[in-house]
Parts: sequence; C-alpha cells; structure tokens
Amino acid sequence: RYRHGSASSGINAEYGDCKIKPGCIKHPPWPEGICTQCQPQAVTLNQQDYRHTDFVEFESADIVENFINYWRTTGLQRVGFLYGRYDVEGHVPLGIKSVVSFIYEPPQNSDQKSVEFLDDPYHCVVDNIAKLLGLYCVGWIFTDLQPLSISEGTVKNLRNGKTFFLSAQECIHAAYFQNNYPSPSNLSKLGKF
Repeated sequence: RYRHGSASSGINAEYGDCKIKPGCIKHPPWPEGICTQCQPQAVTLNQQDYRHTDFVEFESADIVENFINYWRTTGLQRVGFLYGRYDVEGHVPLGIKSVVSFIYEPPQNSDQKSVEFLDDPYHCVVDNIAKLLGLYCVGWIFTDLQPLSISEGTVKNLRNGKTFFLSAQECIHAAYFQNNYPSPSNLSKLGKF
C-alpha cells in the first residue's frame, strides 16, 4: 500500500499494483524472463510514520486470560482475532485506542513454535454477528513464548532488540490480515485503506 502527498488533501492513500504485465514478446514468459517494461514498479518498505492506535484495552481481563490459558495449560501456541471498536484516548494528543470486546480463535493446528490456520466455516458468521453488535476486527493476538517447564511456569523468550520482534511468517500473516480488514478512510478513492 502506498501513501502519497497531494496538493489538495495533503495525504492520499492508494493501493499499489505489483502485478507483472502479461503479453510481453521481448522475452519468455515469467518466470523464465522479465524486462523493465513488464516488471512491477519497485516497492520500498518504510517504517510507518504515523500510529494506527496508541494502545489496546480489553473490556475485561477475562478476555485475554481465557486466550492465554490455552497456552499456559498446553504449551502450544495460539492465534486469535480481536473484535471491538476504536475509541478516543484522552490522555494522548489525537489519541486512539482499540477496545476489545472478544477474541475469536479460528480453527488452527499448533505446536510449541508455530500455528497453522485451518479452513474456517464460521468466519463470515463471526464477522456478521460482530457487525450487528457495532464491532469489527481491530487486530490479532498470538502467543509467542516457548515453555521451558509447564509445571514450573518458566518460559524462553526469543524476541528482543538483538533477535527479532516478528517472524517472517507473522509479517506475511499481518499483511494478509491488513488486506482483509482495511480501515475506513476518506483519503482513499475506495473508501478504505
């Protein structure tokens, strides 16, 4: 996704096109060949220069405790979607907070290091019920600590400033979810971004 400045609005949110142009006769078809006329425009990933939300608030501690309990009792990782709403955060200038009403855990297989999503026959039902309640998907949550001893409650934390904060697979999932749950935006011709 791209954000470009414009003279009229200051910021314009547009979707980029990263597809290879088909039908070029100057070389064999992709992936055997590509030229500058048919290759997609270069994309540069930059750190987000604005915040989407300042923090996440759960309506009840039980919401997140129930989610984490699966990991605590099994040592297996888990992923869930946060459903709620955005609200004004008065303690921060122009502050926005995500207020989570529930966590939906889609069908998944997991082990101590990863999660595999399964087909989800209830995803649309959950989205529709949430919409009727005035809620929508505001994010996702996942466990990431590896248990050393479940009985002792000790863990191995692999994420820090010297290693990584998100794995490659988590980045791919985050991009996929962001495309599936765009935010309403009057800066985009599509009305969402």
